[in-house]
Formats: sequence, structure tokens, C-alpha cells
Amino acid sequence: LASITLPNSVTAIGYNAFYHCGHLKNITIPNSVTSIGSDAFYNCSGLTSIIIPNSVTVIGYSAFGSCYGLTIYCRRTFQPTGWVKNWNISNYPVYWYSETQPTVSGNYWHYVDGEVTKWE
Repeated sequence: LASITLPNSVTAIGYNAFYHCGHLKNITIPNSVTSIGSDAFYNCSGLTSIIIPNSVTVIGYSAFGSCYGLTIYCRRTFQPTGWVKNWNISNYPVYWYSETQPTVSGNYWHYVDGEVTKWE
């Protein structure tokens, strides 16, 4: 499994859903998804970036553990309280969405011609 686009009928990515899918390089998570379970993407070593839609209000423990080289792009402007403390236990870079140039320091991103672009 190298690439997957989840259908809009999916509302949750469960515990261990893609556990050890080392060849997974791309996943598109639809806005219908509201939760990502613990260890859902654990050891998906081929995954280098992921966009978490703003519909996700719950993320479990170590959801992205051992995904070496991963960058996480959140379609939200802040971390919801429903995301457990150690959702990003491996401490991968996390970028928060901002349509306009942020006036505060931090990691932010936006779309330019449909492509993820980091604000510098």
C-alpha cells in the first residue's frame, strides 16, 4: 500500500489502522474524519508529510510514532483539547494553518496554487 485516498464515508481512523505500513507514502484524509486513534500510523516510515483536516477533534497516543522524517500539517490554527498530550510523541515538526502571514512566531503554512507552502 503506497497511496490511499479515504472516502468521505470514513469518520474515524482506528487504533493501529495503518500500523507498520512502511511503504505508505501518501494518504488523503477527508473532512469527514473526526478522530485518529492511537498508533494509527505507527512506523509508517515512508510517510513524509500528512495533512490533518480541521474536522479532526481527537487524536490518540503516538498516532504518528516512528514515522521518521514526517512533517505534520494541521488544517487548524491551534491544537484542540481532544488531542492527547503525546499524540506526537516523536516530536515531529507540526505546522498550523494560516491563510494570512502570521504576526506571531511559530510554524505556519498555507496553500499556494494548491500546494502546501510554509510561511517563512
